[in-house]
Amino acid sequence: MKIKPIPTKYRGTTYRSTLEADWAATLDWYKIDYQYEPEGLELPSGELYRPDFWLPRINTVLTLAASSFG
Repeated sequence: MKIKPIPTKYRGTTYRSTLEADWAATLDWYKIDYQYEPEGLELPSGELYRPDFWLPRINTVLTLAASSFG
């Protein structure tokens, strides 16, 4: 069974899923600067990749993935 994400609005931004909106709220709570779905990054393989969050102060990307149970 595939679970479809539910677009969720948080502070004026529509996130692709409740999970992403929850992470945005958590990052805000901890006062961590982030950009949601920034422009794509080029991987060493040459492939373009768009992370869910970019954390510029620590030069880190954050990618979320849901898993299914059962």
